[in-house]
Amino acid sequence: MKKIILWSVVGILIVGIAVAGFFWFRKPQTITLSDGTKLTLLGVDYGKHHKFPKAKIKGLRTGGGPNSFDTTNDTLVVWILAESKGNQWPNYQLMVYDKAETACVSSWAKNSSQFNKSAYVQGFTLDAYPRWDRKIILRVAAWNNNGGGLKLAKEQFVISNPARGSFPKWTADTLPDTQSDGDLDVTLTRLNYGVGGFNGSSSSTKNDPMNKAVIAAFHTEQKGVTATNWQPMRIETSDAAGNQIKNSS
Repeated sequence: MKKIILWSVVGILIVGIAVAGFFWFRKPQTITLSDGTKLTLLGVDYGKHHKFPKAKIKGLRTGGGPNSFDTTNDTLVVWILAESKGNQWPNYQLMVYDKAETACVSSWAKNSSQFNKSAYVQGFTLDAYPRWDRKIILRVAAWNNNGGGLKLAKEQFVISNPARGSFPKWTADTLPDTQSDGDLDVTLTRLNYGVGGFNGSSSSTKNDPMNKAVIAAFHTEQKGVTATNWQPMRIETSDAAGNQIKNSS
């Protein structure tokens, strides 16, 4: 009888722990910024049609925002509920990291729907992310609306990658690499990663990829003579996984 009672108690404890774990893992991921803005991860979707998720907000008043949007290609969208104090617009961006934290890329909310004066559901379209990883790390870099600079939140969101796959490997060309267009020759002379002091966030470490940059150096000639009336205005980078980033000088 004692053994039966003991095993019954053990069984109840195991069930209780399992239930508690289930609800713990279902608990929404949240981040609170230094200005009091609360960010809640609502979900992730992948495809061409993206529908705004439902959110529970006290005193909900529909703001007449969009219900969905479409993208030309299959795209990963991260949905976040931002609840700020007062009437402040949530001024932050996502920093997308790979698991090994070798690099990161920023993303701003391109689509949003306002529920009331201080609550927004925002859709972050990720043009570049570690498509080969099972998990993706999202950190929040917030801009102080009073000119206090950029600050990286201590907490982070972790999402599952819905489009994970294997990709071909590209073979790099040797430098210097010259490409021509008529009588114009442009040579990539140098490409260095890990240049520090890029963003200068007050809360990131020296080795944080957020504070590192890539420097590309070019030499331009026209009709065999060094040209000074040409300069790079925009650089587009892409990889075999389908990531693409555009940077303006």
